Order: sequence, then C-alpha cells, then structure tokens
Amino acid sequence: EKSFFNNFASIKYKIGDNEYKSNLKNLTTINLANVLVLQVDKQIKNAEEIYMLITVRNKVYKIKLK
Repeated sequence: EKSFFNNFASIKYKIGDNEYKSNLKNLTTINLANVLVLQVDKQIKNAEEIYMLITVRNKVYKIKLK
C-alpha cells in the first residue's frame, strides 16, 4: 500500500529510561472523512514522551505529540 505515513513516518517513544522506535501503519478508510487512523505499538499507551518522526529528502523532522 502506498501511504505517506507507511513510507516516511515513524513513532519514537520513551518508557522509563528506554527509547523505542516503531513504524506506523495507515488504517484510514475511504469512509472516514477528515480523520487519520494510524496503527502503533500497544505499549505506547505507557509512554512518557511520544514523537512522530517524518523523513523528507534525508532530513528528519521530529514532532512532539506527548
């Protein structure tokens, strides 16, 4: 599946002293208007910090989500 988020985005999160990085999967369907649904790891709900990493032309942009 061709999706910007599947190909160019990932999630980085911190639980305690450990950092994790996970790929995203876009689960948005055509029936959902103005909504973006992304699948992430289950353990992210315990994260103290969450960042979305977007890679464009070899540059990584880090967006703080939590």
